Amino acid sequence: MEEFRELEQESYYAKDPYHEALHSQLMRSLNKKEQIFLLRLFEWRKEQAQQRNHSREMILSSKLIPHIVKGIRSGKEALLDNRRVPSKLIHDHWGVYEELFHSPPTDEEKRLLKRIQGEEEENPREEILLELLYLIVRHHCLDSGISSNIALPRNLLRKIQEEPAQARELFGNGWRSELFGARFAQWFEEYQRMNIHILDNRIELRLDHE
Repeated sequence: MEEFRELEQESYYAKDPYHEALHSQLMRSLNKKEQIFLLRLFEWRKEQAQQRNHSREMILSSKLIPHIVKGIRSGKEALLDNRRVPSKLIHDHWGVYEELFHSPPTDEEKRLLKRIQGEEEENPREEILLELLYLIVRHHCLDSGISSNIALPRNLLRKIQEEPAQARELFGNGWRSELFGARFAQWFEEYQRMNIHILDNRIELRLDHE
């Protein structure tokens, strides 16, 4: 109970004004644009609460935030059709929400995203795609008679995860270039564009450019 009382105090958030947004479980499941919108929405809620001398929950219930953040992309009508979100809330604040969502990110917001607990690179879908590529590397190394721990150590895989463009340099030069070829460089560099296609008689890991 003591911890919950601390969370209710303004002084707790004054230590880190972005703590609430950056450590939200919701943040981990969003794409970059939605993450920035969530940051702005929390900040807007805090400012409105201070101006009106209300609690944050009175301004915007935490239960409604996931519906707004995930529904904003589909437009106003989609949010109005969501029975869990009061129509009056959308009518009153749609202009604000729309501006918060569509405004380009600032340098400060980009910096803040890097502080997310479980950064966006750790998106479960991207984790799976990268792990599948790593398994293909291991299979290729097995056929080539070389240890995958030498060809692609886990620390190098993490570097690619943090900055996919490094894959071009890693696979494009020296003995790794001869072992893997240009296709592996492209796969790892653009792994975030990959999709898994499960068909009747096969499973495809495909690089989709559209």
